[in-house]
Amino acid sequence: MFLAFLVDQIQEISCYTFKKLIEKYEQKSRLWKKLESGFEFLEFSSWDQFYYRMCYNEMPPSSG
Repeated sequence: MFLAFLVDQIQEISCYTFKKLIEKYEQKSRLWKKLESGFEFLEFSSWDQFYYRMCYNEMPPSSG
């Protein structure tokens, strides 16, 4: 439980897209429900890609 809380706090401090997700869903309980359903149904290769897809409803631009 503490590890999940720690990861949440680190993401909230350091990840721009995660911050945008918090703003988008306004309540963390709503955010966690959306993330849970997205995790179950979406394909992604990194957490950054997952958060971007959840935030903007599209795949992130390729970096190469």
